[in-house]
Amino acid sequence: MKKLSILFVSVVMFVSVLFPSSSVVQAAPDHLLITEVYVDTNLPSEPEEYIAVTNPTRASVRIAGWRLTSGKNSMSFPSGTSISPNQTLYITKNASKFLQEFVTITPDFEYGADSSPSTPQMNASIGSLANSGGEVILQDGSNVVDAVIYGNSSYKGTGWSGESIPTKPSGVMTVRDRTESSGIWEDTNTRADFNQLRVYQAGQSRFDLDSFTFSGTVTPYTSPDSSFSTLEKYLNSAKKTIDINVYEFQNTYLLEPIKKALSRGVKVRIFLEGQPVGGLLDQSKYVAQQITKAGGQVRFIISDTANERYKRYRFNHAKYAIVDGARVLMQSENWKSTGVPTTNTYGNRGWGIIIQNPSFASYVKKVFEADWNPSFRDSFPYTPGTKYGEPSAGFVPDTSNPTGKYPAPFPAKNITGSFTVTPIFAPDATLLQEKAILGMIRSAKSELLVEQLYIHKHWGNTKTGSPETTPNIYLEEMINAARRGVKVRVVLDASFLDASDPRDNQYTIKYINEIASREKLDMEAKLFNQSAIRVDKIHNKGIIADQKVLVSSINWSRNSPENNREAGVIVENAEVASFYKDVFWWDFMDGAKKPN
Repeated sequence: MKKLSILFVSVVMFVSVLFPSSSVVQAAPDHLLITEVYVDTNLPSEPEEYIAVTNPTRASVRIAGWRLTSGKNSMSFPSGTSISPNQTLYITKNASKFLQEFVTITPDFEYGADSSPSTPQMNASIGSLANSGGEVILQDGSNVVDAVIYGNSSYKGTGWSGESIPTKPSGVMTVRDRTESSGIWEDTNTRADFNQLRVYQAGQSRFDLDSFTFSGTVTPYTSPDSSFSTLEKYLNSAKKTIDINVYEFQNTYLLEPIKKALSRGVKVRIFLEGQPVGGLLDQSKYVAQQITKAGGQVRFIISDTANERYKRYRFNHAKYAIVDGARVLMQSENWKSTGVPTTNTYGNRGWGIIIQNPSFASYVKKVFEADWNPSFRDSFPYTPGTKYGEPSAGFVPDTSNPTGKYPAPFPAKNITGSFTVTPIFAPDATLLQEKAILGMIRSAKSELLVEQLYIHKHWGNTKTGSPETTPNIYLEEMINAARRGVKVRVVLDASFLDASDPRDNQYTIKYINEIASREKLDMEAKLFNQSAIRVDKIHNKGIIADQKVLVSSINWSRNSPENNREAGVIVENAEVASFYKDVFWWDFMDGAKKPN
């Protein structure tokens, strides 16, 4: 199998995202569609290859005898086969290996093996689909119903027009796009039907975007001002369950409320990144060891290709906790001494929020269960004697309690009122073109405030990328907001500047301010003044658009929204927005009060 880096979508597609055309009423397709093709798979010899056929019509269709062909070979659906309205059939080479990788999707037919007695066999087999390029054609007799052409195929026949779809890297599926507003499948018989920003890795979730409106209470807070006290109180409130998903957990002082919860019979599950940047440290292993010793469960998301474990997400970078299935805490910070410091005079600048709403919590819990699911081979339990077990012999945990000179002017605030909250998980929703983050930025009418650890100037590589050819779509949409007359302010971290990287914060700042000056826009960007604010660094990933706020783990790089598991929430409420605006202006104005 070839191992390729993730390829960029064409410039034309980026332009269409940044400057969407006016909406056109689109009719639903009146015939069956090939909606997914998985060619260059994770496993050796590609046994989990598959083709997905969907019925977008309102009537069942009998497809016994219909053929799927790769140009050279063909196979047909067995007698009695029909497909219901809106049903998708998955036809795979090996049903058992398909289930190993996709777990929650049951294959309908197999053609390259007889691995599962419960999975019907196709008539004949098309063999293996060529990684370099080929055709997948659905035929009813001699009639071509649909075609998907990819890679180096020179197909010029019925059902396809123009260039083929670019090949995908190993572990990535080709998935047909749907119009966001209507959910209608794209069907122009061209590669444009498969042009979308999301990259579909094997086994990833596909949760639809949803919003929840309720009257109740939410609690916005900041780090370092009140992150530890808020999180400690939140964990101490648990009566039945605590489910945590966090990139890194190293703060030993947060072990105490978890141990107390376990001692009073609370069920605790913690899902961690098993291969963070810099490796899984002994401090993290110590925390996992102590939690499992106390009766909790810990799992890591890992890659171990020798044992056929392939990560669904490049990094599990989320930072949230669900208590009693009814309340959710989301934040930008890891559970470390800098992200959640025990002393609020020291640490990172970050945002967090607690949302008390069972419907919202139920949605988040479904995502947690999908990631935790032990049936996925990349969900690996804490196991003594392995690298996902106990720390090194003789390890002494760091229990230091750093202090600083930050004045901590922003205590957590319980706000009661009416709220609309929208969970944002990557990669499920982060690259939607009309809703979620891009939609939030586009909705700004008067003010757009952005505070980030970093914003890459563009989403290409350091040598050939540029804002013109590989734009950062969040950044460009923010600039477009200023062109609409929105007041835009940006503050970025200054801790890890790298003059050799043309995408670095310092160049992003210059890029934004030069456009503002040249086009006379009400837009300004600056680097964070650490000496004035006296926090360790900005680790935040926050946006404020008028009365909407995004609290999240989502960085403004390409990798974060495209490849990682990230978590965030958009909250619509004037008082919540006002809370974070005060914090933003404090940071932007170097510790001065919010300007009138």
